[in-house]
Formats: sequence, C-alpha cells, structure tokens
Amino acid sequence: MGADGSDCACPLGRDDGCCAGDGICCACVQGCNRGTDMQQDAETDALIACVCAAGVCADECEVECAGGGITADCAPCVQQAGMDACKAEYEACGGM
Repeated sequence: MGADGSDCACPLGRDDGCCAGDGICCACVQGCNRGTDMQQDAETDALIACVCAAGVCADECEVECAGGGITADCAPCVQQAGMDACKAEYEACGGM
C-alpha cells in the first residue's frame, strides 16, 4: 500500500519480480526491445494487451499476464504472435 493508502500493485502483465529492480513494474511479457527502459510505456502495454488476449497467447503466457514472473512457454508464443496477431503492436515497441 502507498503512503496514502492507495494500491501499489503493478498492472496485469507487469511485475517487479520479472526483472532486476525493486518496485519497478517491468513487463513480464517479453518481446519489446526496450533496452534498459523498465518504465511503463504505451507500446509495451499494447503488446501485453494483445498477447494476453484470449486466443492469442493467454494460455501460454498465463503466469506472465498475471504478473507472476517468466516461464518458458510465453516467449515463443509472443514471437509467433508478433508475426501474426500482434504484428502492429510488436513492431510499434521495437520487436524484430
């Protein structure tokens, strides 16, 4: 909880346990080449929303989309989705 009583939880698809750095809401769904930029950005949020949509990679990326860390099943699905369902979002955030 924040000092003002607000919720400090990361939004879905982001978690401070997904990469190094305390309290930073990093994207759990890998796919954007954002370098060391671990802050929220619209392009990555759009990719997360697309990847986590039902019928895209929601099952493979269930843990990531819930902010639970990194698993082995998600990244290949994100790469495939970036060539298919999430192509525009993937390209917008620098995915190759």
